Amino acid sequence: MAEIEAKDKDIESTERIRRIIGILRLDSREVELHLPNYIEIAKITDTTQGSFRVKMTNPLISLTEQGIEYVYINFIFSGVELFGKCRFIEQERAFVTLQFPDSLKSRTKRKYPRVKIRPSFSVELKYKEYPEVKAGN
Repeated sequence: MAEIEAKDKDIESTERIRRIIGILRLDSREVELHLPNYIEIAKITDTTQGSFRVKMTNPLISLTEQGIEYVYINFIFSGVELFGKCRFIEQERAFVTLQFPDSLKSRTKRKYPRVKIRPSFSVELKYKEYPEVKAGN
């Protein structure tokens, strides 16, 4: 018996993409921003006709200095993982404005949820002692 392969569908309707992102904002759901060296978890704060704004967890992150043109977003919506490519518009402190993606690709929800690692880690400092040197007269 041949297996039926579930095909994931792309969402290309601009209106539907705006509506999905608007629901994420209203529900205060998290969105993953895939940046060059890390994944940032952010929440959508507001939307406009052609863009939406997210609040980064760390105000020290500067995308402007990194010369990023596009940001990849990833989130779960109605039991399906959606992801897309958004043009980076601007950053004001911890807020980043992104253009709505042209399309959202999908795949079924992960079997196991992604583990969240808090941005804390233990650090040990060791000091090296130097003999006391007095300035000569």
